[in-house]
Amino acid sequence: MQLLANIEKMNYQKLALIILTLLTTKTGFGQREGCFDYTIDFEESYCIDQLKIDTISDTNNVWQIAQPQKTILNSTKNGNYVIITDSAQVYPSHDTSIFVVKNPAGGGFVWPHTAGLHGYYWANSDTLNDFGEIEFSPDNGNTWINLITDTVYNDNYYWWGEKPTLTGNSNGWKKFDVSLSDLGYVFNIDYTDTIQYRFTFVSDSIQDSLGGLMYDLLYFEDWAEGINDVSSNSFNIEISPNPAQEFLRVSCMEDSPSISQIRIFNIQGSLIKSSNLNDSKTFQLSTIELESGVYLLEVTSSKPGLTSRKLLIKN
Repeated sequence: MQLLANIEKMNYQKLALIILTLLTTKTGFGQREGCFDYTIDFEESYCIDQLKIDTISDTNNVWQIAQPQKTILNSTKNGNYVIITDSAQVYPSHDTSIFVVKNPAGGGFVWPHTAGLHGYYWANSDTLNDFGEIEFSPDNGNTWINLITDTVYNDNYYWWGEKPTLTGNSNGWKKFDVSLSDLGYVFNIDYTDTIQYRFTFVSDSIQDSLGGLMYDLLYFEDWAEGINDVSSNSFNIEISPNPAQEFLRVSCMEDSPSISQIRIFNIQGSLIKSSNLNDSKTFQLSTIELESGVYLLEVTSSKPGLTSRKLLIKN
């Protein structure tokens, strides 16, 4: 029986003495309230609408969510269903088939903290000539990074264990794990920006009568320990430039109280820099001594009020 063949943490503790809201366990958005940190196991419908198999522009797309019934690709890693290059027939020659998963970015990419892709694959194809690809896009498909072969951004992501070999015969299910959180800093990913994962299988012009490729238990990880732009009795401020290099200017809006204190924390919650002000409306702060990375800027007003913002430093 084929199923849906065409379906288009961390307890964030207060940073030192900052008052920040405790976010939902393991994701700042709530795991059941939004698909930011979740597993597609192909057994239930939860977040399955994030996955698209395009059989409209590509009527020959062979990816299916189904029970594997091939000679070699004949069992699941979990439950009854997988995503596979046709559940019963050998994969065709001269074919390129794709499915895509789109997710809104969460705290794991934004800060960055913990974000990545994990799962299981089983390959049975002509070695090198027929192969799979896993690509990542930080900007809704404008930029694509081939996570298997890329040499431009490969210093900004890393594979836990062996990089998947999506060609030849894997001789059963193999696990793969790739950490992608640092790409959030490289591309300045913000909350709810659309990130994409593209899974492709390519075959040459020779018919090899082999099984192809299938995946199971795809886990899209994206969480942070409550780090977020949160305010208590907040007031309006502007910060520029952001990302900052040599300096940072903080300005209050006309209808907001003056600034009494500015503090900068790293993502571990350590106080990095602090300045007390005499009720100023605008203040310029040197950042040249800060290392490149993601910080949290806390601004306290002359009246009861606190505003915090994410701050990027690129030195």
